[in-house]
Amino acid sequence: MEALTNNLYDMMFIFVNFITVLIEIWGVLVIVVALGKEIYTTIFKFNFNYLSINKDNSLNASLASALEVLLAAEILKTITITDYTNLFIITALIILRIAITLLLVWGTSSKNGEQEKSTV
Repeated sequence: MEALTNNLYDMMFIFVNFITVLIEIWGVLVIVVALGKEIYTTIFKFNFNYLSINKDNSLNASLASALEVLLAAEILKTITITDYTNLFIITALIILRIAITLLLVWGTSSKNGEQEKSTV
């Protein structure tokens, strides 16, 4: 019975690590696509007009979405923690990513508030 439990734990460990890697790849792809779109928009749509670029919130929204995806991967990693060192590292990463996500959302909402005031 103990061998079956160990085998199931090993299978779960491998499965969770595989899913975590897929989720992290997805988060990185979201960032890469958002940056590519932002570069294209900066060059061809706004022609390096930084006042127009500053009003565009698409990069902030994309980065916040990517950080949420990466945060999901970090939370999934907590299932396979083997020692306290990993727990502290993952906890620090989760707190850092939550803080960055909140700052991005705050920055986006403040830009939207400024745009609403300027259109009134």
